[in-house]
Amino acid sequence: VGVAGAGAAATLAQRIYAVVGGAENLVSISACATRLRLDVGNVSPRMLAELQDLPNVAHVMSRAGEVHLIVNTNLTATLKALRALAV
Repeated sequence: VGVAGAGAAATLAQRIYAVVGGAENLVSISACATRLRLDVGNVSPRMLAELQDLPNVAHVMSRAGEVHLIVNTNLTATLKALRALAV
């Protein structure tokens, strides 16, 4: 599976931000070597399903208010774009 470029990363960040509820629901954003980690105020099954259905999202996991996303875009570019939206 190839990795999509910076434009795809910015688009994915915008879609993730919208699905999680924007600044009102997104507490913090971080990443490890393989995934985005989002600390979300309110996680719903619908939100998780919508995240999983986004293009370039390979897998979604959730535990104790933290949502992990494995993405098929450049992880660093997606993280940077998502943080820029959250400012």
